[in-house]
Amino acid sequence: MLAAPAGRGKSALLVRWSRTLAAREDLAVVFFPVSIRFSTNLAQVVFPTLAARLAALHGEILQVRPDASVEMWRGLVANYLARPLPEGQRLI
Repeated sequence: MLAAPAGRGKSALLVRWSRTLAAREDLAVVFFPVSIRFSTNLAQVVFPTLAARLAALHGEILQVRPDASVEMWRGLVANYLARPLPEGQRLI
């Protein structure tokens, strides 16, 4: 966990780190900035976004209605996280 007051460079640091990691072929990077100001801290934003990214990493297309419940999205994310990625990649 990285925590500090707003405007201290947390997101910039994580973006630089994730770009470095993304260059590695053995890793798959999922980066999602959580922000109260931009409402990306809401479960109804976080879980569908993560599910879509994880589905893409698994080479799948989500067949879920956008208005599905948060619990359903959370379950999808948990299921994707429990499965190994194709080609032996590790998830970061």
